[in-house]
Order: sequence, then structure tokens, then C-alpha cells
Amino acid sequence: MKPALFIFSLCFVFQIGYSQNKVSYAYDAAGNRTGRIIEKPSKSSAQSDEEKEITGVFSEVLADLRIHIYPNPTEGRIRVDIQNLPEGEKAVLNLYSTSGKLLISKKNVSSSTEINLSGQHKGTYILKIIAEKQQTEWKIIKK
Repeated sequence: MKPALFIFSLCFVFQIGYSQNKVSYAYDAAGNRTGRIIEKPSKSSAQSDEEKEITGVFSEVLADLRIHIYPNPTEGRIRVDIQNLPEGEKAVLNLYSTSGKLLISKKNVSSSTEINLSGQHKGTYILKIIAEKQQTEWKIIKK
């Protein structure tokens, strides 16, 4: 019984340590948060200091992909850049209202695209990015 409990505990501790995401934030001189970087475990999740210092750009490492979303908050248009997407692989971008209604859907996104929110009301939206069988969600604010 004790060896089984030890093995189970060891597996549990290993899983907790491996599945932790690293989150870091960028702040302006007044102390307002201006950026978020989430690094999820992957083969190569190293990110340059140059990328971390850019303000107004929200970045995430998803598997081997690097996703940049800017500007957020926006007054009408946001740009989504996806780096390291394998050749032939496409991403899907879906923009939802906070009530869950699909507003904009872009399929076959290969590297960079722009989403026009000028026809939408001011408020908060959810951008879901699906790439390489993984997905991430972002809160987008339209001023």
C-alpha cells in the first residue's frame, strides 16, 4: 500500500510542477498594467527581453506558437500575430460578446490578421484563438 501511495504522490507532484504557467505583467509609470505575458510549458518557451518590454502588446506562448495581440484596449482595430505556425497549418479566430454570441469569425489565418471592431459597441469582448488543436481566450476592450 505504501509504495502505491508514494508513486501516486510522486506523479501528482510532478504534474503540478510541470503544468504551471508563468505569468508576467508590464506596468506604466503610474502603476497601471499595460501588458501580460503568459508562458505555457512547451519545447522552447524562451521569450526575448525585447518582446517583454513592448507595452500595449499582449503576448502568449501556446505550445511552440507565439501570439501577440495589440493594441488592447482598442478604438476599432486589433492585430493578431501568430508566429511559428507550421506550414500548412491554419488558425481560427472567433470574437464573442460577453453573452457568448459569435460576432466575428476568421478562418484560415496563417500568421497575421486584423480584426475590425469599429462596427461593435464600446465594451468587453472575448477573442478565442484556436491553433494546433489548442485554444486560448483573450479579453478585448473596445474604447
